[in-house]
Amino acid sequence: MKMFQSHPYNTSNTIEIITPPQPAALYTIYYRASTANDPTKDDTVDPSGHPLFIEYIIDYDQPKSRNFRYSVQTIKATSSHPVRNTKKELITGNHTLWESTNPKKYNDGEGSLQPNVFKYKFGSSIANAASLKVTIQPLDAELSGAKAILTGNVGGKVVFQGDFTFKGLSQSVEVDVQLVSPKISQKPFVLKGDVDWVVTLKTSSVPLLRQGNGVSRVELYFVAEDRHPAFTDAIPISFLRLVVKSASAKSQSSSVAVTRSPSLGDTARFVFADMEKRYDTVSGAANFNVTYWGGNFALNRYIAPDGPNAGRTYPKVNCMDQAAMFELSASVERLTGWLYLRPFGWINSTNIVGVKVNNQLIQCNNPFFEAFYPPAPAVVTDPYDSRRTPFGMHVFNCHSRAWDPHGDDGIYDACGGPSEGTDTIQQYLTRVIDHTQWWYTQYGPQYGHLDQPGTYQEVAHGYGIDILNGPSIYNPGHDNSPLPELISSLIASSTANTGHPLPHVGWARLPTWLKSTLGDSWEVQYEEIAVGQTITQAFWRISDANTPDDSITLQVEVFTVTTPDGHLNLELSTASLKDRVSDILVSTQRTDTWTSGNLPGHGAFLKYADHLPEGRIILATGNVLMDISGLASTEALIPHAVKLFDKTARRDNSPPLVPVLRQHGVVIRGSRPSSFTATQEGTITVTGIDARFYVVFKVDREIITARARCKGMGVLFDQYAVRESDDGDGYDVVFFFVTHQIGRHDVRACVAEVEGMVSVYADLVVEVVDA
Repeated sequence: MKMFQSHPYNTSNTIEIITPPQPAALYTIYYRASTANDPTKDDTVDPSGHPLFIEYIIDYDQPKSRNFRYSVQTIKATSSHPVRNTKKELITGNHTLWESTNPKKYNDGEGSLQPNVFKYKFGSSIANAASLKVTIQPLDAELSGAKAILTGNVGGKVVFQGDFTFKGLSQSVEVDVQLVSPKISQKPFVLKGDVDWVVTLKTSSVPLLRQGNGVSRVELYFVAEDRHPAFTDAIPISFLRLVVKSASAKSQSSSVAVTRSPSLGDTARFVFADMEKRYDTVSGAANFNVTYWGGNFALNRYIAPDGPNAGRTYPKVNCMDQAAMFELSASVERLTGWLYLRPFGWINSTNIVGVKVNNQLIQCNNPFFEAFYPPAPAVVTDPYDSRRTPFGMHVFNCHSRAWDPHGDDGIYDACGGPSEGTDTIQQYLTRVIDHTQWWYTQYGPQYGHLDQPGTYQEVAHGYGIDILNGPSIYNPGHDNSPLPELISSLIASSTANTGHPLPHVGWARLPTWLKSTLGDSWEVQYEEIAVGQTITQAFWRISDANTPDDSITLQVEVFTVTTPDGHLNLELSTASLKDRVSDILVSTQRTDTWTSGNLPGHGAFLKYADHLPEGRIILATGNVLMDISGLASTEALIPHAVKLFDKTARRDNSPPLVPVLRQHGVVIRGSRPSSFTATQEGTITVTGIDARFYVVFKVDREIITARARCKGMGVLFDQYAVRESDDGDGYDVVFFFVTHQIGRHDVRACVAEVEGMVSVYADLVVEVVDA
């Protein structure tokens, strides 16, 4: 920038005056003058004559005798949705993403230990949806008052930018920087990487000198404004990393006007192809706790990696598992609906998830071709070949949470096809179902009521997924539709021995006695124990080191419905157990998969039919359900199952004691631990959003797990801790919470004791008031 002034003669010469920027100490300012007698000279006027021309010069880009310095102190953001990092820590509200005193503190290798999730209205300006607060400190007094630009650069490209004015020496400035690239998006996305923070004066192109570390790791997600209700407390970062980075919007065309999203078509392809899953072509059983109407979904187990590949640990799925994963994956863009049709019918040739030959998907119109020995063809064309199998029912998704059967909602199916939302329900069923009546007349009777293909009028709208990685904490659902006669008789025969409470104990300690029971080569590969309102659910995967591919999975569920005075109500507990057996059987695609038998010493049980090439056993006794599967057949599995049942069988018939759980105290963050006192049952009042507090309960025995949940999203459950009570009277269970919404909120805390996994719960009311 330059300033010109012609003087002193009154001529027609123009005079241009440009005010020098402040502070002047930052810039090189000088003048050049020329007279009638002398040529131009710098910073001086010759006394021999009047100046004819003076040129003032302000040089912005030439460095002065020294560079001016600054440092980057901290980076903060406000997470619109709570997220749980790789250390299982709850990140919510305003938090620190990075700090210069320990720049590698928040780097977890793949991303950040302080991820941030922004709510974003797709198609709107991203700059209005997200900002970071970066604290800058000047290290030279000359910077006081200087106007500057802070940019965050990734790979040499400006991604963040914000304007600010320096304060005095060592006075920090919190700069509000906005995302400037990309400017707009039609789908969820993530910005993850190392950001290089650079300060430049507004009137210069030469950056100031940064002292210390100024490269920060960030992991920022931009997702739908509405959070899926199953993510009550937080969205797991492992899920976000898997789902959001996979999105790739591709334009799709459709011959009909269908309400859909092109990027949800990508989601259907992702769940279908990228999760390393394979359809259970033997039984079609649900493998992740979900049922045909929705409910609990074992997300952690579904995405559990085997080496670098997510989902490889437990590859078998059915349509319910796939619908659950699609519903959650789609929720980062919008909430979708859950549909099921029973009966469904024989299917036209299509691709089914993971059904491949030589690593290539094959056409299939016979989804259970491996239920035969030798296996039947994947495609059956002979109308007299009775080995062609149908879908007894099928679960899939629709575009809208509230589904209109007469509307134009697109249908998504991540199990078969996949279907990417380009069909309405009528079009989808016409395309997928084989309507050749021969199959229904000739073979339908052996599959129950499959005497004709399902129709769109019979499509039912399910609940969808309501809780993750454990049983429901509030009123677990159950579908009471009439059951096929075969399933009703199987339930009646298999649950005949439910007259004694808690006939099996000690399952929670399985890792300590597994080797002594099955052999020294056996080990636990995966363990998960969770508690809900009336159910404790435990899952293990065990394997023999000598034959590691032949693993066994065990799922044990203990049902505890109590009387008003706190005792076990065996009748209601066993009724809940029977409902669960019903859900398992109905959620297995092939009802002829199951048969019943008698296990010496343990009574009636359910099992996979002997001809099937995989084993499964369900033993329901008292209020305990034990589901064991694996190996090449039920016959091969029985000896191992009997050893496990013998080990856990309870030798006395004394009634089990339900744990006694009582509230002991409340501590708001900032209070001294010694300041909390025993409180009467009633409302806990907490001031402000993002306030952290904990509630202490006393329990009279050792527990194996605990959990809490708010009815709604007003209070977030963070974690729990267990310690022996100071008075030696049992244990203290400490539940940690964070407030999230103003208002009155119901919270339920559940614990399960270690010996029999018997559970108990207590209710709280938390009133969150304005600060």
